Amino acid sequence: MEASKEWQLKRPWILTPKGQRSSMLFATLLALLSIPFAALTVAQELDRQPQPLDTTQVDYCELKNCEKISKLANLEVVGIESIEEGKYGILIEIRLLNHGSLSGEREVWAELRSATGNRIESMRGVVQLSPKGKQMLELFFTGNLDELQSGKLLLGF
Repeated sequence: MEASKEWQLKRPWILTPKGQRSSMLFATLLALLSIPFAALTVAQELDRQPQPLDTTQVDYCELKNCEKISKLANLEVVGIESIEEGKYGILIEIRLLNHGSLSGEREVWAELRSATGNRIESMRGVVQLSPKGKQMLELFFTGNLDELQSGKLLLGF
């Protein structure tokens, strides 16, 4: 008789009514405790989206002297990556560093001014920002290469 008691398997604790109640309580508590972390993650994701261009308050900086743009989470203008002269104008690619890990589209304005300060042409570009990879701003200028090299390129954020 004692030998049969020794081999009798006990039911696992988790399968008992008390164990099931405890595991449900634990799972509910864990789910409730994870809500603040999920809300924080969503809030951080919203902070990473760039603010749209405020057309009434555009701050211009010369391409050579542009530092980190505080409006855009310290987005940094590195410089001109390439200039391609085409049939109808010049395509300018400007490289940017995304220090703030922004994600989304942002409109950027640009002006080309002569050495005397007269406006030659205004341009509009849209930069697609992502947390990783190359960040490029493309601008199309309808003038010639001499005007571009002799003038000042201003970027508006």
